[in-house]
Amino acid sequence: MPMLSRISDMGTAPFHRPAIGAFADFVRIALAQARTGRGWNGSEVARRTGLSRQTLNRWRRGELSGDPEPARVVTFCETLGIDPTEAFGVLGWERTGPAGSDAAMDPDVAALLRRLFDPEVSETEKYYMRETIRYLANRQS
Repeated sequence: MPMLSRISDMGTAPFHRPAIGAFADFVRIALAQARTGRGWNGSEVARRTGLSRQTLNRWRRGELSGDPEPARVVTFCETLGIDPTEAFGVLGWERTGPAGSDAAMDPDVAALLRRLFDPEVSETEKYYMRETIRYLANRQS
């Protein structure tokens, strides 16, 4: 299955109302399964995913004004043991690389995304990771 090669490849299609409702259903089911299968309440899911309770509640209620951030959707799914492609399908996003590419997401990029959304990683470390990324992204060749 094709994987994302860059965060920008995760999809930027306009968010449509049916996708919002389907995503809200997806989140409600995932939260219910986390509660029954793992004994996690909403606060525990928020802590483990690094997402705020407010974000989880907005997702659950379908109160979105636009697309949720793809990296947050991936973190939510992976933390709950769900394949993110399920959420991407519900949202109508294609999880593919650049046109004509079947390249998987670079493992270093995937590891970096996991650390950036890991609630156990200090904000200081996350700050330095982001600053390094900004530097590398904006440097002149």
